[in-house]
Amino acid sequence: MIGPPALPSWPPPPRPERAMSLAGAALWVAGITLGFVWLAAATALLRPAASRDLLSQFVCQLAAYSAGLFLLLRRYAPETSVRAFLGLRRAHAGFYALGAALGVAVALPANWLYEMVQRVFPRPGDQARFVAAFFAASAPERVLIVLAVGLCGPIVEEAVFRGALYRPLLPRNRPLGVVAATAALFALAHLDTHRLGPVLVVGLLLGYLRFASRSLVPPILLHVGFNAVPLVALLVQGPPRANADPPDAPLAQVLVASAACVALVAGVWWLARHVGRRHGSIPPPYA
Repeated sequence: MIGPPALPSWPPPPRPERAMSLAGAALWVAGITLGFVWLAAATALLRPAASRDLLSQFVCQLAAYSAGLFLLLRRYAPETSVRAFLGLRRAHAGFYALGAALGVAVALPANWLYEMVQRVFPRPGDQARFVAAFFAASAPERVLIVLAVGLCGPIVEEAVFRGALYRPLLPRNRPLGVVAATAALFALAHLDTHRLGPVLVVGLLLGYLRFASRSLVPPILLHVGFNAVPLVALLVQGPPRANADPPDAPLAQVLVASAACVALVAGVWWLARHVGRRHGSIPPPYA
């Protein structure tokens, strides 16, 4: 005997999340970066002074990255909460301290590496443009620039690279492969060949901290700490004298900071094993 047809369940079951390939991640980053470049060019065309305005450039980046985040969410996890998709979850308090300290410690070695690249492939006025634009701004604008570069920028970039790209890449790739891929895309998205190496190193640290802590918050703190170091130095030193080159960091300080980075990464590794052992999962799930 044939019974009545089954009625559809209500509410309907949530749609599963989609996985992302490495090629797909590269296309997404290319699209977001091109969107940022297009917005910056269009803004400069409408208002020529915007090409030297740090706040205008940040607004263009914020708009492009926000649009990219929205589309990534709609495509790969339309019914997953934003917090879960990005990894905005609580982590062990030690990861917060280690992330912030690592961001401060890696700033000096990364800047030293950039200086070495500048010596081999000189590009005059690279840093001077940012410094000149910063001190040409009014006091309220400087406050906004510090907030944009030191806080908002890291949050937006981490939400894309260690959040919206990281989770969809995991089903098809090993976690450390995802760390390397997101770091490489993060470096390429800066569109600066001179900073490619330093940003790649920082991106690897950001990804590894995301991998170890299972949370987006520690990488955000690392990124904030890293961006804060040159901003604080700029505020403390004040406007540079005319035709004065920035002093080179002493090699001893670079070596000490590099050793501190190694020790802090070892601390992250130990804490991840400790947390995983306590929860009976070594290694823990890194979604």
